[in-house]
Amino acid sequence: MRALTDIVAATPATQPSPAGVRFERLDVLRAWAILAVFLFHSLGTVFQTDQLPWTATAPDFAAASHPAFLVFYGYALGPLGVTLFFVISGFCIHWSYLRWLNEPRRTSAANTREFIGLFYWKRLWRIYPPYLVALLVWALLRGYDFTSLHDLKQITVHALLLHNFDEGHFFAVHGVFWSLAVEMQLYAIYPLVIFAHRRFKLAAIIGLLVASVALKESNVLGLIENARLKFAIGQLPIFYWPQWLAGALAAEFVSRRIVPGRVWAVAVFVAGCLYLPASQHLMFRDAATYLVFGVFAVAVWIAASDQRPLGPFERILVPIGMCSYSLYMYHTLAVYPFLLIASPKPEWSPWWELTYGSLLGLIVTLGISWLAYVWIEKTSEKTGAILLSRLRATHKAVRAT
Repeated sequence: MRALTDIVAATPATQPSPAGVRFERLDVLRAWAILAVFLFHSLGTVFQTDQLPWTATAPDFAAASHPAFLVFYGYALGPLGVTLFFVISGFCIHWSYLRWLNEPRRTSAANTREFIGLFYWKRLWRIYPPYLVALLVWALLRGYDFTSLHDLKQITVHALLLHNFDEGHFFAVHGVFWSLAVEMQLYAIYPLVIFAHRRFKLAAIIGLLVASVALKESNVLGLIENARLKFAIGQLPIFYWPQWLAGALAAEFVSRRIVPGRVWAVAVFVAGCLYLPASQHLMFRDAATYLVFGVFAVAVWIAASDQRPLGPFERILVPIGMCSYSLYMYHTLAVYPFLLIASPKPEWSPWWELTYGSLLGLIVTLGISWLAYVWIEKTSEKTGAILLSRLRATHKAVRAT
């Protein structure tokens, strides 16, 4: 309640501006991220599996059910798209705070509460109403019975964004919703980052990053015997901090006008090349996970620092990145019917489904997602802005009496 009072009472002279500058090349990265997720789910839909079984040390390529699975095996790297989304999120949220803090510089606790209030207000209207619409759409498409206590429980838990804490809810209604719950939970604990940053600045981000990695690699979860409790604790947002804080660290570099040289682009390429074989070996797989966090953080740093005009291909990708939130929520509208697409061959053909079928599905989903972006996402943001303006006008009128 205090946070709402703070943002309503903010005058134009002191009103924080956490929206920040739009970095168009981050939309390019968002486009790559959502395309990777799309192809990953295409692979899983066609073959009813998106991974190969493991031998003692590496994937068992001989166990592939069809030669096409090996040809399109690169699609199995699609979950990296979700990781990239988390890194970009960490950058954008922390950048909004750094920008607000320095224009003009504000350090008081009262002003910090003001920022947090406005931050939550804008995030709420940016994320939650479009999510509720998508939740309703998928509940109807999946045949959920709104008179069934069991189904209503699933929908309610999803509406509260708590479904990632239980395996029975995790992939229910719609499998991709788990990461949206994690994202909102990361927002919920972001004030911890702000309060640490007020005191320790850059050292706070580095310290929290190191501590979160240490916690993730500790045996704390191994000490919990109850399987459901172990799963729930393992889903706490602090366990997703390493990738999210990697993005926040990139925001610190951009805010301090530390420009990456060409050597960093070379480092990203080399590290990416190292990740591919390392991720396919059991001994190096965990280390490869942290390597990709660093790769994505540097890629975001480079993208945000590059102020050159966009190239032709980048301009094509920007609209995809802009509607990537809706595309993430709705892309499986086109993925699941792949098997119903008439193949040019009489028999079922994964070659068709994973090439022309994927392209057709992507085009259809892009159209749906762009409409959702314009009609639902932008409308929700506009509604939040109008309500905030009215609340401020009412508050001003009350103070004047």
